[in-house]
Amino acid sequence: MQPISRRLSSFLQHKGLSTSAFCRILQYRSCEKIARLFRLKHAKPSVDILEDIANHFSDLNIRWLITGNGEMLATQRLPEAAASIENARLQVIRQAGSDTFIPFAGGQNPAAIATPARPQLVHVIEQMRDEN
Repeated sequence: MQPISRRLSSFLQHKGLSTSAFCRILQYRSCEKIARLFRLKHAKPSVDILEDIANHFSDLNIRWLITGNGEMLATQRLPEAAASIENARLQVIRQAGSDTFIPFAGGQNPAAIATPARPQLVHVIEQMRDEN
């Protein structure tokens, strides 16, 4: 199986991006953490790097990047996510800013409940990441 760095290189080639252009898109001050992936034989990206890539390149199939399974480009990303939310029997939504979990039955529409809280959840996740 190809290493992640080779798959990332294939994606950059597909997009016509150099390493430095890629780093600018990810808003990195330095290209070192990306260049290291290509320079060191068994280097793997951190979760933060994978998160940045996923957030800036919605057309990339992140599962393919990590595992090599599937196609390079995402095809049904949003419908697939919506279907998994609607098909869940029991969903749990974490209230932003607290450790309280609110379960709700599968009969309710989780997307309708989760959507307004999304910006708050993103904010909480970013705060947690900054604390670590």
